[in-house]
Amino acid sequence: MSIQTAREIDEEAAAWALRVDSGGPDAARPHELQAWLEGDVRRTGALLRAQAALSFLDRGRALEQDAPHSRPAPAPPARRLTRRAVVGAG
Repeated sequence: MSIQTAREIDEEAAAWALRVDSGGPDAARPHELQAWLEGDVRRTGALLRAQAALSFLDRGRALEQDAPHSRPAPAPPARRLTRRAVVGAG
């Protein structure tokens, strides 16, 4: 068995966090999740970080829905360079 990199663990943790968060038929089975967590001491922290990131994203989406939608300020009209402006600048 090879030792996983932190990046690999983070990617697996993100997948587990999504499965747990979905709550659907593909949601994580507790015994499978527990076996995965017991495979490496770093996995618990990685899973908690992934779940926190999901929570942060969910909160952002909720706040975005509550925010009033406003139009961006119109851009100022573009100035055309005239021959007089070019000569005067020189």
